[in-house]
Amino acid sequence: MNARNNKILVVGDLCTKGQVFEQLEDASHQYSAQIIFFRPEELDIEQIFETNQDWSQEKNIRAYKVPTTTRSQKIFSIPAERQLATAMIQEHEHRNREESLPFHDKLHANHMLWYRIQTYLHENHIDSLVFYCCKFDLVETVLYQIAESHGLNVLILQQSLFDGRLFSYRSLTDLGKFSPNVNSNLLGEVSEAVNLKQNIDSEKQEPCTESKLTSVLQVVRFLVRARSFKLWNPTYVLKRARHLQDAPLDPKNWRDEFARFFYCKRTDYFDFFTNDFDENMTSEQFVYFPLQSLSELNTEILTSNFGDQLLAIEQLSKLLPTNCKIIVKGVCGAEPDYLTPMFFHRIKRISNVVRVPNRVDSISLIDKCEFVATVNSQLGWDALANGKKVLLFGNPWYRSLPGAILYHHGIQYKEVSELAFSLFDLKRELQILLARSHCVELSKHSDSSDLNQQAKENAKEIATTIYDLVFKRIETTFCAQNESDDTAT
Repeated sequence: MNARNNKILVVGDLCTKGQVFEQLEDASHQYSAQIIFFRPEELDIEQIFETNQDWSQEKNIRAYKVPTTTRSQKIFSIPAERQLATAMIQEHEHRNREESLPFHDKLHANHMLWYRIQTYLHENHIDSLVFYCCKFDLVETVLYQIAESHGLNVLILQQSLFDGRLFSYRSLTDLGKFSPNVNSNLLGEVSEAVNLKQNIDSEKQEPCTESKLTSVLQVVRFLVRARSFKLWNPTYVLKRARHLQDAPLDPKNWRDEFARFFYCKRTDYFDFFTNDFDENMTSEQFVYFPLQSLSELNTEILTSNFGDQLLAIEQLSKLLPTNCKIIVKGVCGAEPDYLTPMFFHRIKRISNVVRVPNRVDSISLIDKCEFVATVNSQLGWDALANGKKVLLFGNPWYRSLPGAILYHHGIQYKEVSELAFSLFDLKRELQILLARSHCVELSKHSDSSDLNQQAKENAKEIATTIYDLVFKRIETTFCAQNESDDTAT
């Protein structure tokens, strides 16, 4: 790439502060590049989605009109599947607002957002985008879509769960793909640093912030309106109060507005997310499927068919023998934003699915299950590190490691059950992956008040790595298959 007058837009939560960004600016003249930090407030993006605006008034519409003339040589066409994906991501972000735009109005608002950001990129003559540890929420997703559509140079940086190691890639679809070719000297640097067990991110039960009495009162209030005769059964009330931390935060969302439509009891949905757990269940044959928050699935909505994790569970159910259960569990301490009445009615249709309370330890489920199935949960890596196979419906960073098998049309249960791998092979491949990563710490030393020399050196190393990656002087950690083939030759 020609570095002359290259304009690089850096996108991330820490764009307005930090030594890393100071180093990027200081070193920009060495690379004949101009660094621009993306600040969403400059675009008034949130105003597009304000639901209290009176859109029928001409003055409000005029404020957000995109100029009819544009210097862009390429009109940004929005494929239908991208329109749907972005509207879904917006729905995930704004679902808890009291007022919400109708679905088609979300599409209209997203079109305004797409063209507003496209104009911003063109007016600033952006050549490259660096996504600095982004969560890929709505705005970041739209930036990525437009950059990909216009053929801009994209670089995505992601801090790994291994201390001092940074992952890099150029496309969301490349995450997890890596070439086995690596410099032997770099391989030696990480050979002693890899310890599978120390990186297991076991869940810890978050203490329930509400008292038992408060939980009981909430259950009583709900049952008074929903099914009052249950109040005569104190055992039922106490059991439901015990698992209330798994419920949606707002008691208004405990009601099932679809109960009559599906011909079920009005409390069935409430019983589902406050159910008790039969300990004998784990002695039977089962596959563990950890449920994920909707924000974790944003990139999968864009890159795979399984941004809808229930679709993955439905396909998994067809794959398994009739005597094998699917145990599903949420994440401790996290709001179950996926847990809606329609989620319940849909999962209820899958006969071999059993939901267990969030307090059940995930590592114990991993130890006892046949294998783990997930979209892109971090628990998939925990399973591999424990010697368990993982069936993947998405594109996590560990998808090319031994023990991971990608779901595909026509896959058979035997293909998964007979897969064998060793922790020795896993550690060897992980060493190759880490050798392809970058020896910098992205999550530390971002505060400008930290003035020690180590922080400055780390920030300088990160800035150098970013420039070298943007101008393709060094390889990214993950890359497309054709790039891997070119490297091999």
